[in-house]
Amino acid sequence: MKYIQKAGLYLFIIGITLFTVNIFLGSYSFDKAKVIAYFDTTEENDKGDTIANGFLKAVDQYSKENSISTDNLVSFNSVLPNIINLHNKNISQQLESRDGITDQEIEELIKVATKNKEIEYSEAIIDKVFSGNKKKMLIDNTSWMFTDKRPTNDVEKFKNNITKKVKKLNKKVGKEYHIKADSGNLLNINKALINSGTKSNTWLWFFLTFGLVMIGSIAYNLPNIKLLGVAGIKHNGIYHDNITNRGWLAWIVLMYLVTFYVLLYFYPQYLANNIVLVDPVSKSLSGNQASQWFLYGFIYCVAMTLMAVRMFIKYRHNNYQMVRTGVVLFFQLIFAFLIPEILV
Repeated sequence: MKYIQKAGLYLFIIGITLFTVNIFLGSYSFDKAKVIAYFDTTEENDKGDTIANGFLKAVDQYSKENSISTDNLVSFNSVLPNIINLHNKNISQQLESRDGITDQEIEELIKVATKNKEIEYSEAIIDKVFSGNKKKMLIDNTSWMFTDKRPTNDVEKFKNNITKKVKKLNKKVGKEYHIKADSGNLLNINKALINSGTKSNTWLWFFLTFGLVMIGSIAYNLPNIKLLGVAGIKHNGIYHDNITNRGWLAWIVLMYLVTFYVLLYFYPQYLANNIVLVDPVSKSLSGNQASQWFLYGFIYCVAMTLMAVRMFIKYRHNNYQMVRTGVVLFFQLIFAFLIPEILV
């Protein structure tokens, strides 16, 4: 039995080690086909094409201006926000020159609105100068300045107000083509552009990580049915154990968990390869790819299940503890994890 327990411990350690190493495995590239597949999800010529083409141009431009490698996790994520910012800047400049309101057009609008030495600003005045998207943009955003609602004879104030407003509107042109550089979007781009064994053989790596951890943990705890002897609480030596008495091993576990949680909450893009591990599970439940929160929920459920096995063995003489553990596990798995994921 002790050999089984020792083998279980080794399997558990191997699983945790592979899970950790998996974070850094794989390579990254701004592959054109993958970029287009990620941003351009339809066959029609639409917003996706503009974003994909703009992103690829930003990649080329950044590559020419900088000689930084982007083939590994750290270097890729160090330049990705810069490329996104460059794309957003380029697309805004491009669309502002095409769809924005020029200084000449502002002057023409002011001229028409003050033609009779009195200010008359309305939808009819805008219609005399603009058409299409520019007309709609001004009506939607400057209707509060219409003189039938707010009469004014201060020409200079009117000029300043309309000029400032138009400049603000020009800055917003093309925002629908911007790529957000938030952690969730960075994670999705990482998942789309990574090349790794985990992505090509997901179930194999799922077994080598979660599978070995689960098998190892169960193999470590099951022999306690015999090794611990007669059923009953046995806390012998727990205050002398390195892991349960603030020893060096406990501090390593603490630092590992804190680091993992910081990455999970604030920098999930660095866990992209590990989140890929649970993509098949997420797709089978909701049809969606896994997010960092699905990985968190899945790990939490696995940990609770394995600890429940330990509790069932340790407190097999106590019906209250058995029922309590079973109820907590049931509500975690069904109500806190499965039902929310299925309903997403």
